[in-house]
Amino acid sequence: MGFVAHDHDVTFLDVRQERVDALRAQGRQAKLVGKEGAALPDFVFVAVSAPTNARGVDLTHLKEATARLGRKLRESPSDKRTTIVFRCTMPPGTMRGVLIPILERNSGMTAGDDFGVAYNPEYLRAVSSEDDFLHPRLVTLATFAEGDRSHRDAATVLGSFGADVWWMPMEVAEFHKYVNNVGNAVKISTYNYFRALGKEIGLSAEQVDKAFAASSRTAEGLWNPLYGLRDFGPFGGACLPKDTEALRIYTEEMGYDTALLKVTQDINSTLEPPAELAG
Repeated sequence: MGFVAHDHDVTFLDVRQERVDALRAQGRQAKLVGKEGAALPDFVFVAVSAPTNARGVDLTHLKEATARLGRKLRESPSDKRTTIVFRCTMPPGTMRGVLIPILERNSGMTAGDDFGVAYNPEYLRAVSSEDDFLHPRLVTLATFAEGDRSHRDAATVLGSFGADVWWMPMEVAEFHKYVNNVGNAVKISTYNYFRALGKEIGLSAEQVDKAFAASSRTAEGLWNPLYGLRDFGPFGGACLPKDTEALRIYTEEMGYDTALLKVTQDINSTLEPPAELAG
């Protein structure tokens, strides 16, 4: 929908007829996978399901879609260059080690030379996905090399949304997407823990909220977005180690869960300061 808003000619593909019918009812160009025709467009954005199961990320659907695209590349006119842009969250190494080989094997072509390939991780919140796409805070593009043709081509489309376009190596972008999502999850769980702890010691929800509001202005980890991101090694100083231990003992004596505090200490104890700080 974001590309349509920017006047691109967009065709939606889906494996479900009911989804295709719903898109057509909205006035969109939509086709069932397998009936899309032989020639691929200038750009194909791959956003298929990559669920997590007991063994980790299930790449079944992503591999199937990629193999189909490889076969479509083989069928496309020789003078037609298509850039395939993947959007899914995937473990580092998936692009280079899994998906690109599937494309090359099924197409008989060379990625980067005969067709373009890029990774463009999405930063979409479920409650505001369309607005987030139209107004991104950042656009990340990962290709074989900064400034290569795949990078330049993808940037002509994705760079039109008004945000900075950052290039990254593929593995860095894949890693970054997990840092992005899991970092959010860790923060939510941390402050849910503190909220539950506040309730355990008798504070009302309003009182906890007031404490959090104050911390948003006094705790550097909340008001400085770069706090903790530079490689300064384990936390130390006069306050953080002793206060973490004191709160752990306090909550343990209360009979309350201390797992978050223990793992915080355990991670910190395994780290060494960077060489330039060790002396």
